[in-house]
Amino acid sequence: ATEEPAAGSVDFDTSAAVQNLLEDQLSMRYAFQRGLRLLERGEAAQALTVFRNMKSPRGFSGVARFYEGVALEFDGRLDDARRVFERVRLVPQSGPLLVYAHQHLQLIDLRLKAEEEPFLPARAQLFHSASIGYWQLGFRREAERMLRLSLAADSTFPPGLVFGAYYALQRGDLALAADYESRLRRSAPQHPLVRSLGEVVTGLGDLRTERLPEKRAEERMAIARAYVKMGLREAAIDELLALDREDRDDIAGLRMLAGMYTEMQRLEPARRYWTRVLAADPEDAEARGALEKLEERW
Repeated sequence: ATEEPAAGSVDFDTSAAVQNLLEDQLSMRYAFQRGLRLLERGEAAQALTVFRNMKSPRGFSGVARFYEGVALEFDGRLDDARRVFERVRLVPQSGPLLVYAHQHLQLIDLRLKAEEEPFLPARAQLFHSASIGYWQLGFRREAERMLRLSLAADSTFPPGLVFGAYYALQRGDLALAADYESRLRRSAPQHPLVRSLGEVVTGLGDLRTERLPEKRAEERMAIARAYVKMGLREAAIDELLALDREDRDDIAGLRMLAGMYTEMQRLEPARRYWTRVLAADPEDAEARGALEKLEERW
């Protein structure tokens, strides 16, 4: 027999009010995702329209307004964006949005200063700083646009050429990365990162044709070491993880990965990889000592 609902209870499966609420939430989420996709495609004006027209149930009003500010910012309407971010900071219980709004206000300041800066190398530096900020926030298209403005101000600006190559490598565009590396080598042959960047570009090129596991492992390690010299530790970790996927028994790669995680205070993966090093070589004193120290902090 079918169980009847208790007296006074609400049948949530058929409640029109709840159904409407769920539909509103789904509609809002769809609109939000569409706005993000438009931002990713560089269509900031269209994204702005989406965010402004979004229904904003409780808990989402701050998010909708925040991305309205982002859309204005990416559309070049920096003063309007600043006003929106200032309002977001006044929304009760904004949580992480307070931090993000502050970061975007700092980036807007950099851009405004860059636009007013008459000294071209200084303008290149300001746009470059904005580029790095957007990259760290995950807005890669805007980061690359700021990079282009930096190099438009000074086409030989070394940090811009280095990060241009790095951005290209992250997108898998080896040809563009090689072009940036070549420009850096020609314009600043004594730059301390010329050699390391060249090793990364050459190594990744060689990996595309190399089939021997031993040679691939050597290339991965060389690329990782070059990234470390450039200060790009996350990129180095990516290479070491790729090496681990290709060769689970490469002790040198495991040791380097464990050491880097330890230096970066990422204790759980450090512990995991030192454990694998010790499992492969139970007499490894470095791995045993590292694990003992990690256990004390765990």
